Amino acid sequence: MVADALRGLETGPRGYPYREYRKDLVYFCQDGAYYGIEEQQDRERHWWALIAQPGASMAWPIVMFHGEIVWFEWNCIDDHTSETIAKGCCSWIRRGHRGGCHFKGEQLTFYRDVFSSPELLQLITTT
Repeated sequence: MVADALRGLETGPRGYPYREYRKDLVYFCQDGAYYGIEEQQDRERHWWALIAQPGASMAWPIVMFHGEIVWFEWNCIDDHTSETIAKGCCSWIRRGHRGGCHFKGEQLTFYRDVFSSPELLQLITTT
């Protein structure tokens, strides 16, 4: 049963899952669908660099759970100007008995840029 729950997840050095998404993730965004966990990585890296930049704060004013579904709204605020940098809403279907998120649908609005500068990308670390 545990093996069934972990099937499809990326694993770390000791065989434990360390990724939130399943390998067969379907990720719907306003610019199209991404299939698998690698297709969206470059684009998502820019999004994380923008919302995780120094001087920005994230908030999740609405988060709802129903069975395997998680739905939430989020926003990112510039700490100095109080300007909204980005906002969105997201729906995940997690399938806990299979492990990880296998469907994610998201609406993203970036008010300044959609692609981050090389300097911000350097601040994002990956393992």
